[in-house]
Amino acid sequence: MPKISIIIPVFNVERYLSKCLDSIINQTLKDIEIICVNDASTDNSLAILKEYAKKDYRIRVINSKKNRNCGGARNLGLKRVKSPYIMFVDSDDNISPNHCEYLYNNMVNNDVDLVLSYPNNYSLESQANIDKRIKELNNMDNSLMLPEGIHEYDFLHDKLFRSAPWAKLYKTEFFKKYHITFPENLIQEDEALYWYYMIHIKRLYSNTSRTYNRLVHENSIMYKKIYYNTKFLDHIKIFVLIYKYLKKYKLYEKYKEKFEAQFTKICICIENNKNLTPKDLCKYQKCKEEVEYKINLRKRQNYLLKYLQVNKTKILKNLFIRK
Repeated sequence: MPKISIIIPVFNVERYLSKCLDSIINQTLKDIEIICVNDASTDNSLAILKEYAKKDYRIRVINSKKNRNCGGARNLGLKRVKSPYIMFVDSDDNISPNHCEYLYNNMVNNDVDLVLSYPNNYSLESQANIDKRIKELNNMDNSLMLPEGIHEYDFLHDKLFRSAPWAKLYKTEFFKKYHITFPENLIQEDEALYWYYMIHIKRLYSNTSRTYNRLVHENSIMYKKIYYNTKFLDHIKIFVLIYKYLKKYKLYEKYKEKFEAQFTKICICIENNKNLTPKDLCKYQKCKEEVEYKINLRKRQNYLLKYLQVNKTKILKNLFIRK
């Protein structure tokens, strides 16, 4: 049995795919399975995957004829996992040779439920590291956190925590036991998975190894403003799913303050998106009011908004929505 299952969603990344796969097949930890999900690519991505699969038996290619977006593609990969640990890598990124071994040793040696690391953010144009937090990361020590339930740690407001699934190592048993999957056909599906997983764990190991290399380029969904402008309501829908999940496992009261504060931040970001039309904002307002009614948020909304409006500039800089 392989030690780690690496799931890679692939969609029209022929320009970056070989570098990604080369970095994975050359890991110092050899006992891995590489699950590549071709998400109905229209370029040569599938051909590249098949060529690599011929050369390396560890590579398994799943070909989806329907485009399911990142969440759906990762879910197809999750169904094929055979290892006790799961890792996600985006197909336009790459990892350092010791990435798998380093995170695996952190997981096993410290007996934790999640290993969290941090990425190097590189610009495609300059090939330079554009991460503004390097000094902050360099001043941090590797830390083992052992709270009485991770809810006692303020993971939502730690600037160095990212909701993205990459640069982490997960336990497969949590995905199976708590029926964890990605929401499909919604942007910010990472946010939902982050909540789904984090609320169940007791121990995590945080390190600053920066062995995950994240490529920032104009074709990335995260940097397509038009995509955000047309899918902005997905942010609200994601929080409806998170709310339902918390209620299902009777954890809403425990995470109520974190959930409400995060939901309010999202609302402020949408309301400050100057690219949205009055019609868009009307749709948003209706959707927001429906959610507020469902979760009985209005009792706390006023003082949350007051606090967040005062800190609006700082919040907008740190949140994932880019104007």
